[in-house]
Formats: sequence, structure tokens, C-alpha cells
Amino acid sequence: MEEGKGHILVVDDNKMNRLKLSRSLEVQGFTVGLAEGGQQALDSLKIESFDVVLLDIVMPGMDGYQVLERIKGDPQLRDIPVIVISALDETESAVRCIEMGAEDYLPTSFDPVLLRARLNASLQKKNLRDLEVAYLEQEMTLRQNEKLATIGRLSAGMAHELNNPTAAAKRGADNLVDTLTLSLIHISEP
Repeated sequence: MEEGKGHILVVDDNKMNRLKLSRSLEVQGFTVGLAEGGQQALDSLKIESFDVVLLDIVMPGMDGYQVLERIKGDPQLRDIPVIVISALDETESAVRCIEMGAEDYLPTSFDPVLLRARLNASLQKKNLRDLEVAYLEQEMTLRQNEKLATIGRLSAGMAHELNNPTAAAKRGADNLVDTLTLSLIHISEP
């Protein structure tokens, strides 16, 4: 994947954090979507395709842990990389997020170069997963087509075989009719 290209969802209840992060990402070439809370983030993920989610943990209502749990529990969303960016600079919080499926965990006071590197690594992983899924879908389609072709050949062969005994029986019946007709002609001749 080309560096700096990707659609990023920034989820943070703090408007200034959202705007600062989105501007920084846009300058780097990313397209950005914004969500000010957990439910809004989940709604955005259902209607729009994102490559990475940058998620705050401490939010009112649905916190980042709950959002992460919902994303990773949804078969349609679980492969989207989530990078947690949080003011909670605790090892316990970072470990919990990673164990829940987050791709990475950065403190709010992160180095922008580090964020870019983590984003690019996450985008590359996602691109590889997307290619793998596309390959597997193509492989399944090819196998289904091969099965259908085999069934078609089998059906044609069966139809041919069913026609052969019928043709043989018809020839036999025709021969019998011819023989009987000749016999009747010989009997009726004086």
C-alpha cells in the first residue's frame, strides 16, 4: 500500500483532539472521518469503509474498551486495525487493549512520526488481509465452477448412457418387427 494513503476513523470525545489529529493525518495524505463517541463510531463503521480506527479509551457513554469489544466481535468489522490513543498511560490499559485485539496502543502525547509508522504498518497488514480474503473468495468461486463443470459432464455422460440402451432396444424392436413382417409375408405367400 502506498504510504500516506488510507481512510482513517478518529474516535475521540474531545473536539480539539479530533481536529488536531485529523488535520495532521490529512496533511500526511490520509482521508479522515470523525466520531465524537463510541456509538457514532460504530454507526460510521457500518455505513462507511475505513482502513484503520484511532480510538480514545476515556469517553462518556460507551468507552473505548466497549467500542473495541464491539468492533472485534463483529465479523464484518473485526479485521479493521484499531490503534488506541489514550491519556491513560498505564501498562494495564495497554495490555488489556492489545489482548482485546487492538493493533497498537499509544499515549496521547505520541510522536507523530511514530503514529505514521504504526498507521502504515497497520495499513500494510490490512491490505495483505484484504488480498488474502479476495484470493480465498476467488479460489472458492473457481472450485464451485469446477464442481458445476464436473456435474455438467457427468449429466451429459449419464444422458448419453441412458440414450444408448434406449437406442439398442429400439433397434432390437425394429429388427423384430422386420422379422415378423417377413415371416408374415412368407406365410401368406402360396
